[in-house]
Amino acid sequence: MPRQGSDNWPAIEKPIRKSLDEYANVGFCLSEEDWELKASAVAIPLILEEDAEVMAINCGGSSLRLNHRILVENLGP
Repeated sequence: MPRQGSDNWPAIEKPIRKSLDEYANVGFCLSEEDWELKASAVAIPLILEEDAEVMAINCGGSSLRLNHRILVENLGP
């Protein structure tokens, strides 16, 4: 994703808030062509120990192969 300036914040904020809501509700985040055309992914935070740096694990690929059902039922925790 190209670096975006603060002028684009309203467009960037919407998918970020969507991901925060998804994580709160189902424990993982989805991206279905939100950031990159024809690319979908699922992600979770990885916290190895208390007060450790939070990392992410994700699985992504072509939206042609990773449809919503596969993302949610097969790849999402």
